[in-house]
Amino acid sequence: MKYYTFSLFSFLLIFTSLQGEFLFDGPNLHYRELKSAEVEFQLAKDAWKKGDYSSALLSFEAIWDNYPRSPLAPESIFRSAKCLIRLQELEAANEKLSLYLRSQGAPTYFKEAIQDKFQIAEKFREGTGKPVFGVRYLPKWLGGETLSLEIYDEIATILPSDPIAAKSLYAKGLLLKTMGQWKESVDAFYNLIRRFPHDALAAEAYVESNEVFLVQAAIEIQNPDILGMARVNAKRFESDFPNDERIEMVHSGVQKVEERYAEALLEAGMLYERKGEPRSAEIYYKNAIHHFPETKVAALSELRLKRLEKELIASTPEATTQQ
Repeated sequence: MKYYTFSLFSFLLIFTSLQGEFLFDGPNLHYRELKSAEVEFQLAKDAWKKGDYSSALLSFEAIWDNYPRSPLAPESIFRSAKCLIRLQELEAANEKLSLYLRSQGAPTYFKEAIQDKFQIAEKFREGTGKPVFGVRYLPKWLGGETLSLEIYDEIATILPSDPIAAKSLYAKGLLLKTMGQWKESVDAFYNLIRRFPHDALAAEAYVESNEVFLVQAAIEIQNPDILGMARVNAKRFESDFPNDERIEMVHSGVQKVEERYAEALLEAGMLYERKGEPRSAEIYYKNAIHHFPETKVAALSELRLKRLEKELIASTPEATTQQ
């Protein structure tokens, strides 16, 4: 019993006398001697030049962990993020960048840090995975859509009038579109249009909104607001960007939405015909012709309506008596 007590005491004495730190390198734990902030910073820079980003990261993190009041500490956080980006540890890099932006009133690399955040969000939007359970050394397969959206919102809030805010809002709209969040996608695009009405990305936002309405019209045919929004979108696009060569394409998109709504009316009329309810079918055919007269479906509805009217006349008591 005394032997074990002595051994534990000896271990603690040795441990507390060490001028260093224990670090995890992947699954391995090793001891690293601690040096001054200036020496650590130089070691980190040397490792960075050699492309040894893991060693550079250890030295940069050692400065922040052990010398948080050092003038080198804020930059060490930023440089840590740079190392993590090179190591494809993007979520951890984003956390470091957030810490750096909070570390001082006017960070030296403020704009570069914001740009790095945007690039991280873009990589997640394009499909780069997050570490499982947030652990660096586990395989990356979880989606990073939520983190991307958070970063886009953060950038748009920090630099509301900067061009990178426009890029963030546009990228947010694209991501929400791929996620099937149609309303939120259009909201992001129109946020961009309101804040940057003359930016080239505002024109792109109109075009992308038009595509969202096309998809929605195929999925949410019972939603009466889609066509109205598509029409307003096309008019505003033509008004704000009268020389854009895609105006005709956007108006063509509206026509496709109209065709889809007219198709729904035609299909409903044909259904009632099959059910033996010609009067109900007549109402749907007339609505298709009245509300969407320029569509191909209106012409088909008119043909079916004429045939239906002949059948209705033939079935009246007077026509039956004459026969």
